[in-house]
Amino acid sequence: MYPDVEYGWNLVKDLDPRVGFCIDVGWEYGCDKDPAETIRKYGDRIYDAHIKNFKKDAPNGKSVPLPRGKIDLVKVFQAFAEVGYAGVCSLEYESDFEDNLLAVVECIGYERGVCDAIKVKAKMKPAPEGANTLTDAEKADGWVLAWDGKTFDGWLAVKSGCKAPPEKGWVIKDGTLTMRPVNGIANGNWFPLPPEDQKLGGGGDIVTAKKYRDFAFKFDFRLTECANSGVKYFYDETLNKGTCEEYQVLENGHPDSDKGKDGNRKSASLYDIISAHADSILKGPGEWNSGMIVSKGAHVEHWLNGVKVLEYDRGTPAFKAAVKASKYADWGVDADGKPQDWGEIPEGRILLQDHSDSTVSFCNLKVKEL
Repeated sequence: MYPDVEYGWNLVKDLDPRVGFCIDVGWEYGCDKDPAETIRKYGDRIYDAHIKNFKKDAPNGKSVPLPRGKIDLVKVFQAFAEVGYAGVCSLEYESDFEDNLLAVVECIGYERGVCDAIKVKAKMKPAPEGANTLTDAEKADGWVLAWDGKTFDGWLAVKSGCKAPPEKGWVIKDGTLTMRPVNGIANGNWFPLPPEDQKLGGGGDIVTAKKYRDFAFKFDFRLTECANSGVKYFYDETLNKGTCEEYQVLENGHPDSDKGKDGNRKSASLYDIISAHADSILKGPGEWNSGMIVSKGAHVEHWLNGVKVLEYDRGTPAFKAAVKASKYADWGVDADGKPQDWGEIPEGRILLQDHSDSTVSFCNLKVKEL
């Protein structure tokens, strides 16, 4: 848009949102604007882009092959990625018109490399419309809200001895319940977050005040990159060293993804025991997934996005063998520390895990007693 994007924005801002404009990166730069910041500001109405670069140490206007100029095009394309731009990009080299094939090839090769190297940070989708409410059909079927979407009513911090809500580390905002981490992950390695961030995290796991025996529990979860959490059930802080069955909630960039056996530490699996093999069903970072746990008698099912991904029967020889092959083989103890079978407690709380290194959001927590 000539002379700059702000001019174009003023022309279309009150029109149908399907009407947008083109950004000319060169013109925007020539107007003493930062093209990347312009893209971030007006990206939802930019439907076309012209990409050029200008010679260094010279007045704007002299076209050079894209990698050789003064405009930071890596920054420009990163901005396009951040706003989710999916329109056309025209690469322009307006010079040497009689013999510019090599320069054009250089431009194309450079931008391919830039785009391949850019890591797009997922945009977090807001809570689904109507989140944390019950439909008439759900009410008739016996479902109730396990979380009201506004307060910690009905939820307790494990760190409090399951006696009080969390004092920090969990944030309720815009209908979502989100944990704050104290550590980060980069290139598969953990590192401590700055002290000011650590002070906001560290809330630990939270559990339902009520215990459940036969139940169905529905929950929506939103992952970030390298995130790890879980929904645990039949939790009793006095038994089995505080461990229990877990519906794994994990983004495959987390280091734990490749541990365990046969993918049994990936999302929707019975953590470290039974694999769900649900990678093709799991939605990526920023998207909302819908999980469900159904437990009736000894029979348990895990569901992900409407698909039953695993089922098992507690107490059977097959289940006992799977536990024996897992990290929990020797973790079965009663309140007095005496050995007992792991994973066979008749009732317990539902738990949302704070893995300390991840940001995961929940909403639409609903439960039905069977």
